[in-house]
Amino acid sequence: MRSTAAKRHAPLRRKLLAYALSLPEAEAHHPWGENVAKVGGKIFFFGGRPENDFLAGLKLPVSRTAALRLPGAEPMGYGMGAHDWVTIWGTAASKVDLDLMSVWIRESYCAVAPKRIAARLDPPAPAGAAIRPSARRSPIRRS
Repeated sequence: MRSTAAKRHAPLRRKLLAYALSLPEAEAHHPWGENVAKVGGKIFFFGGRPENDFLAGLKLPVSRTAALRLPGAEPMGYGMGAHDWVTIWGTAASKVDLDLMSVWIRESYCAVAPKRIAARLDPPAPAGAAIRPSARRSPIRRS
C-alpha cells in the first residue's frame, strides 16, 4: 500500500521523470522496480518506486553542497554519496520547485552523458519553460 506522502508527491515525480526523459537520448528503465532515466547506458535520474516517498536521486557535482542544505536531502546510499549523488526525499518537495529540479536534472544528465550527447542540449531555458509544457516555445532554427 502506498503511503499518503508517496501519493501526494506522485504528480511531481511524474513531471520530473517526464522532463528527464525529454533530454536527448534519455531512456526509461525499471531496475529493482524503480523508475530511472538513463543516457548512454548510465543512470542520471532515480525516480524511486511508486510506494515510497523518494522524490529523486541525482548526480550533482556542482550543486551537491546546496542541495544537501535542504531538509529531506542526503548523500545517496551504497557509497554513491561520495561520488556526488544526492537523494531528495518527498519532505523536500515544498522547498524545491520545478525550475530548480530541472536545473539539477540537467546537471546530473551532463555529469553522466557522453560529451557528444550532452553537447546536443539546448542552452538552459528561461525559468519555468523547462518542465511546464504550456510555457514551451518552439525552437527557432537558423540556417
